[in-house]
Amino acid sequence: MQGDEETYPYFLQQELSQLFPGREIEVINAGHHGQDIDDLLEILRQRVLPLEPDIILFYEAANNINWPEFIEGLSAPCFGDCWLRQYPDWYGSLYRRSALFDLITESFGLNDRMPPPMPHDLDNSFIEASAKHYREVLSEITREASSRGSAIVLTSFVTLAHEGLTVSVTDQPLIYREVYRRLYPLTPGEVARVYAIFNQQSAAAAREFNVPYADVAPQFPRDAQYFDLDYIHLSPEGDRLLAKLFANFLARAVIHTLKSGQSDNPAPPAKLRGAPNNSFDSTRAIALPLCSVEWARAADAGCSAASMSEVTPKNL
Repeated sequence: MQGDEETYPYFLQQELSQLFPGREIEVINAGHHGQDIDDLLEILRQRVLPLEPDIILFYEAANNINWPEFIEGLSAPCFGDCWLRQYPDWYGSLYRRSALFDLITESFGLNDRMPPPMPHDLDNSFIEASAKHYREVLSEITREASSRGSAIVLTSFVTLAHEGLTVSVTDQPLIYREVYRRLYPLTPGEVARVYAIFNQQSAAAAREFNVPYADVAPQFPRDAQYFDLDYIHLSPEGDRLLAKLFANFLARAVIHTLKSGQSDNPAPPAKLRGAPNNSFDSTRAIALPLCSVEWARAADAGCSAASMSEVTPKNL
């Protein structure tokens, strides 16, 4: 578990404070573990929009993927347990039914044998139901935020997965189990293609509603040192880097626009809720990040941003 001082909302506050020295900026992390897109819509309605944020930063995807939808050609359904097929039937049966057997085999590393490739096909010929639902609800989130006067910023989602990724059980045991157990038989390259499908839905929603899109995924290094636990949860170093990417984008393409009405970024310009440029006294920004919502509050007469965060800056 990460402490608050290892999360990207914490680092985002630091980055924004450096970019706008002399302004008091506070980012409040109100993240919720395991939330999917439907949960985030309700959190937006009940907890975020009542705060009247000027900016909402949305960063999510992973909890909405129904992985079995993307796999075809398995001889029998086994997703999540496919790695057990390399063991005798009795071994798999005991592993599923006995917590003691599970504990003993894990303690001695008996479950960490690398499984051989399993014949299957990745079905990405059309938008699967989970990706379609993600796009529909994300559109509703964008529509509701915009209708309430908030400038919403959609983003791409970062993952370690890429073609040719290899992981050592000795060096990264948790990531190893993600690659060779939980998502097996999908290869890292196939997992990356599924995440790309969801990022395409976010980008399409940004185009549809003419809102800024922070495409951070291509800029983020696919290096295991920036990840913890699995393909998508970041280490403190990864959270720091993600916060820097978001802060730079917000400062350049959103906050700068709120102040001047002009942007040096090709993303559509953001607009401050109902106030003429350069005449506002305070703003709030809220961001919906991975598996959660984080808020930021910055007391600064200008603009703010955060990670489902609420920000109120002064005189940006």
